Amino acid sequence: MSKYQEWYRRNKFLFNAKRSKKYRQDAAYREQCLERQRGYQLNEFSLVSRELPDQRVIMVYRVGQLKKIGITVVMIKEWEARGLIPLSIFTNSQHRYYTPEQVELLGQLKEVVESEDEVAISSQVELVSNNWLRGL
Repeated sequence: MSKYQEWYRRNKFLFNAKRSKKYRQDAAYREQCLERQRGYQLNEFSLVSRELPDQRVIMVYRVGQLKKIGITVVMIKEWEARGLIPLSIFTNSQHRYYTPEQVELLGQLKEVVESEDEVAISSQVELVSNNWLRGL
C-alpha cells in the first residue's frame, strides 16, 4: 500500500467530512462537482489541461477515457511493454494522458492489432512513433 493510500485509509472519514462541508457551503465548488457529474452521466470525453515542462499548456484526455473507444489501461500497458507505443510523458504523475492526436493514433493501432496482420502492425507502429509528439 502506498503512503497516500495508507494516509487516506486512516483519514478518509475526516477527509470526506471536510469535502461534504465544502460542498454544502461553497456554491462554486458545488457547481463544479455537479458539472463533473453531468459530464460522467453524458459519457462524454473530457479534456483536461496539463502544463508541459516548457510551461506550455495543452489539452489532453485521461487514460480512462480511452475505454469509450474500446482501449483499456491493460491494453495501453501491454502496448508500452511490447514497444508498440511510447511511454506517456505524464507517467510521473502516475496517470497517463493523451492528446487528441494520440487518441486517434491509438484507435488506429487498436484496429490493426486486432487484425493480427504483422506487416500492418509494423507499419502502424512506425506511423505512431513518427507522429506521437504531434500536437505537443
